[in-house]
Amino acid sequence: MEKLLKHNKKRAQQLAEFVLILPVFLIVLMVMVEIGFALNTRIALAEGVKRSIQLSNQEYNNIGTTTQKKEIFENTVKDFLKDYFKEHNIPHEDTIEVEVIDIKFSSSSVVQARYRYIPVFTLPNFFGVTIIPASYQFSSYQVI
Repeated sequence: MEKLLKHNKKRAQQLAEFVLILPVFLIVLMVMVEIGFALNTRIALAEGVKRSIQLSNQEYNNIGTTTQKKEIFENTVKDFLKDYFKEHNIPHEDTIEVEVIDIKFSSSSVVQARYRYIPVFTLPNFFGVTIIPASYQFSSYQVI
């Protein structure tokens, strides 16, 4: 009988330790998965901008004035990025913003693409510290 009681106490202790560790383990796991999603999104944004610029340069090289080119280029890159994000199952593609910035004293321009990433997991604040923010702002810059 004593042997059975010792065995039950040991199992109860193991269960209590597991219950104490489980929330910490799950939070660490959720943060790791969220970082993976965020990195994937950041890489997809940079790759999408590169590909869209290549396609846009080929198609719109000899069109109208600089202002017209800039507007067409911005819209083309934005549309391509939206499609690229849909292909790669990245949500909130409607938060993509594209801007072409002219560099003074140069024939080059810079394409800036911004994307507001909204995390999949949300966690409450612990002691006033935000573990996973409500959103991240990713940017990608490419010289054309």
